[in-house]
Amino acid sequence: MATFIERKNAQGEIIGYQVKIRHAGLAPQSKTFTKKADAKRWAEKIETEIRDRVFVSRKEADRKTLGDMAQRYLEEITPTHKGADQEAIRIKALKRYSICRNSMSALTVDDFAKWRDGRLAEVSAGTVIRELNLWHAIIETARREWGVNIPNNPVSLIRRP
Repeated sequence: MATFIERKNAQGEIIGYQVKIRHAGLAPQSKTFTKKADAKRWAEKIETEIRDRVFVSRKEADRKTLGDMAQRYLEEITPTHKGADQEAIRIKALKRYSICRNSMSALTVDDFAKWRDGRLAEVSAGTVIRELNLWHAIIETARREWGVNIPNNPVSLIRRP
């Protein structure tokens, strides 16, 4: 099922390995790694998930960033809320943080814990709680309604100040 392709630079040196997995009834899956061992590990994991019928494509989660999801939430969901103006201002402010450049699949509890701690040095605990709740809502909407497959919402595991 898995095919490994060496990626070479102009001088012919190997710079990475691309893995392609094809399976009947599923969209082809591919990913590139710098080490062949990492490529094999990923291929084995995906093939096991396919075999056990628990495979869920993470392509959308890899492709979309937290900032992309915040923008979509701002455009589609926020206008339906009672306090839409205040929420829009808050989302636009949150989009300035570097955490928004992380792909949805790469978000971790540690990322949000660092963001929370840095934010607590700037504003009150109540503001941070409101912002964490907004992050949670954005990620949950992406997971439940927009097909962004991530195993859990990292904000759910964060201790509120």
